Amino acid sequence: MAADRTTRSSRWLRIALAVVILACAAAGVTLLKSQRGSSRSVEGLADALLSEVAARAETTTLGYLEIGPRSLEVVRQLVRAAEVDGTDDAALERLFRSLLAAHDEIEMLNLGRPNGDFMMVKRMPDSSLSTKWVRRAGDRAESSWGHDNEAWSRDLPYADKQEDAAEAYDPRARPWYRQAIASGGLSWVEPYVYYSDRMPGVACALPLHDDAGGLLGVVGADIGIAELSRLLAEFQLGRSGQAVILTADGRLIAYPAFSETGFEIAQEVTGSDGSELVLRRVEDSGDEALAGAFARRPDDGGETEPFTFEHGGITYVARFETFALGGDRSWTVGVLAPREELTGSMPDDHALTRSLTLAGFLLAIGLTVILLLRTAALEGDLREQAAVAGEEPGEPAA
Repeated sequence: MAADRTTRSSRWLRIALAVVILACAAAGVTLLKSQRGSSRSVEGLADALLSEVAARAETTTLGYLEIGPRSLEVVRQLVRAAEVDGTDDAALERLFRSLLAAHDEIEMLNLGRPNGDFMMVKRMPDSSLSTKWVRRAGDRAESSWGHDNEAWSRDLPYADKQEDAAEAYDPRARPWYRQAIASGGLSWVEPYVYYSDRMPGVACALPLHDDAGGLLGVVGADIGIAELSRLLAEFQLGRSGQAVILTADGRLIAYPAFSETGFEIAQEVTGSDGSELVLRRVEDSGDEALAGAFARRPDDGGETEPFTFEHGGITYVARFETFALGGDRSWTVGVLAPREELTGSMPDDHALTRSLTLAGFLLAIGLTVILLLRTAALEGDLREQAAVAGEEPGEPAA
């Protein structure tokens, strides 16, 4: 009987031991799976935040620029409906002035004629309006100005002058005119820097035709885009994340620091033809994290998957997307932030999960050792009892 009790006790102890080991192992596996699932959730959260901010930056940019094409379409529709005479510069000047008065984003409206004549209505630094005309006659050209604020007539760049036609401003040689003619519709030029205030701008243009399809000229709108930097600075992406707008070759169009710190988005470069103002390249911005993200982006255009990179001991997550302005022009939105700022306290939660997992396995090992020792001791006691009774443990009684 003692042998039977020994066998049954040993069997139940081994079963209990197996249950404890399996339970602890299952708890460890569950914790590990939970950690992995939590990691995937964190990465998904970061990706979703980047995608949301990129989409907002694109929508904000397109919404801000829309006033340019919309104003040009107003001009075209009024000319097509014969409400404005497309051959009458004075009528078009009045229309241009009304559009500039209504929309602060527009810096100037231009008209280039097929014969090289030119008209521009420009918003001056004091917000008054001035009109410039270039009229060609043979090999001579006359440039003249009309200023709402006559004080500008004393400034040499805005004074009237006669000059050789080859030296005068010719819209037909300018990208905004040529691209609109080539495309037959709306066209955007590369963004540039205004020399007057070193601020960034961009231009779009649209051809004008008469009822018979004859070319009346090309109308263009120049839009100041410094305000885009301020709008992007309002986006929240962690504590130090940011969204930027770039050209395809990495020049800054809109950059939050431009509005927040006085960072100059323009830089002067010197070439064989002298110096010129251009938009600053990412690598010249002093923002090493942004430059590192741009250098590591997949260079295939379109939308890229979020990616991570290390800089200064910090892990960043970034995303770049290309979007079309209209016509044949596209820009790129870039979004980046330290990953820890996007995931909040999740890294600490992961450390806790790892600690609990390790504790679970250590507990399993400890319980296993204790149960093994107790099992061995109990079997020893039962063997002694069996020996006293004259039986061999593990054998059935006669």
